[in-house]
Amino acid sequence: MSVKVVKDEELMSLKLDKPGRVKSQEQLAKHTIDSQFEDKPIERSVYLLTKGDDVQKLSIVQNLPQLYQFEPNATINRILPKIQQELPGSSSEFNIATARIFQILIQKKVPINLLSSILQGIDSRDPLVATTWIETLLEVINYLSDTQIRNDVLKWAVQKSAPSKPTLYRVASCHLLGRCAVHPKIQSIEVKTTILPLVQGLAQDVSFEVRACMAGQLANIAQGLNDSNLIKTSLLPSVVELAKDTNSVVRSSTIVAIAQLLQHFSTDTEQDVIIPLFKELCNQAAEENEASYPVLAREFGKYMTGLQNVLSQADCLWFLKFFKILSTKGLGSSQGDNVDPTQGVYCRHFCAQNLPSITQFTLLRASNSMDVWYSVFRDLAADPCYIVRKSVGACLHEVVGILGIQCRIIKPDIVRLLRDDAEDVLYMVVPKLGVTMETLCNYGLLSRETSTQTSLEIGRAILKCHMELSKGVNWRIQTDLLAQLEHLPNCLPSDFIHQHFTPVIFAIIGDQKAKPVKAQAARLLLVFLRYNIKEIQRKWIRENLMNRLYLSSSCYTRHIFIKMCESALSIFSKKYFKDHFFQPLLYLLDDRVSNIRLCTIQLLPQMRAMLGPEDKALLQTFDNMVKKLELTERDKDVIYTLRCVLKIMQSHQFDGNKQDLIQEEKQRQEDEAKIAQGKIVENFKLMEGLPFAPKRPVTEGTKAFKNSLTFPSQRNVTMPKNLPTFG
Repeated sequence: MSVKVVKDEELMSLKLDKPGRVKSQEQLAKHTIDSQFEDKPIERSVYLLTKGDDVQKLSIVQNLPQLYQFEPNATINRILPKIQQELPGSSSEFNIATARIFQILIQKKVPINLLSSILQGIDSRDPLVATTWIETLLEVINYLSDTQIRNDVLKWAVQKSAPSKPTLYRVASCHLLGRCAVHPKIQSIEVKTTILPLVQGLAQDVSFEVRACMAGQLANIAQGLNDSNLIKTSLLPSVVELAKDTNSVVRSSTIVAIAQLLQHFSTDTEQDVIIPLFKELCNQAAEENEASYPVLAREFGKYMTGLQNVLSQADCLWFLKFFKILSTKGLGSSQGDNVDPTQGVYCRHFCAQNLPSITQFTLLRASNSMDVWYSVFRDLAADPCYIVRKSVGACLHEVVGILGIQCRIIKPDIVRLLRDDAEDVLYMVVPKLGVTMETLCNYGLLSRETSTQTSLEIGRAILKCHMELSKGVNWRIQTDLLAQLEHLPNCLPSDFIHQHFTPVIFAIIGDQKAKPVKAQAARLLLVFLRYNIKEIQRKWIRENLMNRLYLSSSCYTRHIFIKMCESALSIFSKKYFKDHFFQPLLYLLDDRVSNIRLCTIQLLPQMRAMLGPEDKALLQTFDNMVKKLELTERDKDVIYTLRCVLKIMQSHQFDGNKQDLIQEEKQRQEDEAKIAQGKIVENFKLMEGLPFAPKRPVTEGTKAFKNSLTFPSQRNVTMPKNLPTFG
């Protein structure tokens, strides 16, 4: 009698009545196979596909990509034909799993024809199975050869597009015709002769689902035809007919299609056909409060962008006023506006998303109607639903940039959005707040020289925004806000910043628990320090940084000081750093907490690189502190890191003599000299650390240091117990 074994993955599929015990001996016997198959995956797979149950067959199908990776020839010659043979009579689950795996195999360009099995699966009587196989075919159609497209896919689409076929197949034919039309190996003449007649027929199908689906594929058909005259004579009539369909779903789909087709129409076609047709669609949606008006709102910007060169002044004003109607849907402000509230929110949300394109359109073609545009923007920015205000906040920086000199008209709305009580709205405004402020400054709404009423309003709004965000637990958005405030020295006077913002940022360091927030707040204070033009204020900031961070009794806070010094290396010149930060940072080598010493050691190469022959006192202090640490240190991690750092310094890899770094250092010293004289530094550049700022060059020595520094814990060395940690 042969010995039998049970595979782990098969046992997992069995039901257990108690932990670790198989429910019955019959099930155990059913799910065991001869030991002869244990090291023969191909034979085992064939055996299970022949005699196994559904669970075992599913296991083989799901592991097919891995099996093909190790046994490609046997998988193609033995396993795949067996699976194809099993498909017609298998369960729905087996068909669905196989469809997904076949998609993966075709995308990997497995040298076997799986298309016949896909087309066979589409003919399944189970709608779920048929739909799954249809989705698979649509996903892999670009991986098929031109022969397969012509002889199999198009042939199937022609057969299934007949009016007598089920709706599911006619809808599938619409999708396939659209995909085939843009297939790289299908020529325009084939689209004209084979696909276009079917498109025209399906566009007049008795089922609204088929007509709507065909409308959604018209852009692909036009791209495949690639002939403006043919599109006008053969495709445009179908577009007009679908746009006037009695079913709102078909009209909605056609609205989207026309927006995509605008690039294929000539100017005459747009003037004579498309503009009147779009007006008719707008009027119908407004009068009937039907389901198409959210789609109109979503696509409105594309229409205005595509048609702005052919619209008359009267048409421009008409469409702008209609956009105002769309922007108030669901609020009951329009006569007879009894639409579904949810649909109304969707409509206003889409209008808010289209604000940049509508702003551009208004400035170019309807500049005399800015009052109409502003009434739309104002209402959307103050919408009762936070979702709409959130959409306005997301595109606020774009709108400000497009408005240019006219951005002052939306100043009250910017302030209102910054003071919004909904966190989701602030999450959209904050990431581009710096760009928004820079734009306002460029056009005179904010100034670095003098404080204005606008400066006060926006400054207070930003502080209100900070207070609102600090109530939550999302430390990432708080960090983002502080990062965006690094733009403040370029937009507001240093006196104003020092009076209104500096105390608040110091409070963050003391009150916040999240380490990234405290570290970013410390960096922000350095930026304020860097561009403050009054020495008494700069001295106050430096003293407070030392008292609150360096001299803190909390090792957690002292570590923030080290992080701050890392930022100072990229913000200040070497001379400034040596004058104000070098010695306090160096003295942390004697800190009582090992983690503080460890973090300080990692900055030693950069500190040593900035010392020259003129810094004899600092060199002597540096050498004494390092030698003392070598003699007294007992922590294993600190000792190992110190040895790595000393090796780096001895190799002189941190020379810092590259030309670009020398030029950067010279520029910093010149700027600091001007600031010391009370002058505002021109051409302020954002510091490293902002999401869109250029990164500071990394020296070869920095790379070498990072690559060579491997901690003992990464080299299987036992870590000391009770190691101090932060956070």
